[in-house]
Amino acid sequence: MRKSAKRYRVVFFGLGSIGSRLARLAADDFGHEVFAFRSRAAADSLPGVVNISSENDLADLSPEVAFITNPTSLHVETALSCAGRGMHLFVEKPLSDRLDGVDRLLRTVARRGLATCVGCNLRFDPMIAQLRARLAGRAPFCARVICSSHLPSWRPAQDYRRSYSASRKMGGGVLLDLIHEPDYCHFLFGPIEAIEGTAAKVSGLEIETEDSADMTLSHRSGVRTQVHLDYFGLRTQRKIEVFGDGLYVEADLIGRTLLWRENGRKRTKSFAALHSDDTYREEIRYFFRCLDRGETPMNNLEEHLQVLKPVLAFRRRQGLEKEQP
Repeated sequence: MRKSAKRYRVVFFGLGSIGSRLARLAADDFGHEVFAFRSRAAADSLPGVVNISSENDLADLSPEVAFITNPTSLHVETALSCAGRGMHLFVEKPLSDRLDGVDRLLRTVARRGLATCVGCNLRFDPMIAQLRARLAGRAPFCARVICSSHLPSWRPAQDYRRSYSASRKMGGGVLLDLIHEPDYCHFLFGPIEAIEGTAAKVSGLEIETEDSADMTLSHRSGVRTQVHLDYFGLRTQRKIEVFGDGLYVEADLIGRTLLWRENGRKRTKSFAALHSDDTYREEIRYFFRCLDRGETPMNNLEEHLQVLKPVLAFRRRQGLEKEQP
């Protein structure tokens, strides 16, 4: 099923759960030539994905697009190498766990005229898209957001204690792992000027990263958003509430319902359940369409940094930066 005007040569750097999903979609659903840069030539391969394992292979291939889906702590280093080769960049969220090298990356991208996009797939949930459209022109004054789930249940085939989510060195922890929430708050309510609150490890999970955060996001628009994130919730929740004069909205991203109360009137809309591929498919469809048209993708590096910088500043104030060697 080809959905792109051009067939691109695409190299993936990292084939964890997200990288494998995106590589499969890029090959099967969009018909691109998909390669994976692996540390070992004998590494298992995915159907439709060709492994390469040397810089010479990469040079001979001359790929046009890089998907950077390795651990967060390696994103900027990998992106700099790929941008230096003239490759457009799709980077799985977040861009990094620190700002080292980011200015150099921005200069390289600008000099080479490259398209960039940071993968925050919840922007492509139809509920988020409709909520954004319906809030346009209204002036909510605050919102409340929760994302709560059980880390050991995320990847049943993997020991959660060995996942990047559990590792400070690899950039894990709820503040970066669950940056979807600050990102869609930015998407819905505008740029974030400051973040206050607390973040810490409070549960008995065997991890070295923060497992919870309670934050107040102050948006340039004047909206203030309360955000709760955790790794230990036994009942999975992902919900947004919006408050304004005569306005109350509740979007349940798990239950797939949108409740809208405004000026005494109530409306409820149900949304179809999402397949696990749906939002990822739409975000890469969007990215390749931007490449086809020569358009600048939303959530490019510059926009993503409007979210990442205040999150990293908050993380630093909480003493949660990884220890330096």
